[in-house]
Amino acid sequence: MTLPAMVLSRGLGYYSQLLISAFFTIVAQLYYTMRESRVPHRCVRPAPDTEE
Repeated sequence: MTLPAMVLSRGLGYYSQLLISAFFTIVAQLYYTMRESRVPHRCVRPAPDTEE
């Protein structure tokens, strides 16, 4: 009787942790993707004008 309850408890703990991790991974991916598309890259400098 206790073995099925232990298996169920461990399964619920494992899959709930897996789903929470997946949720935070998706949120972080969306956040940084949207942030990068809005913020211009600072490391790229425009070429200086060399008109004479």
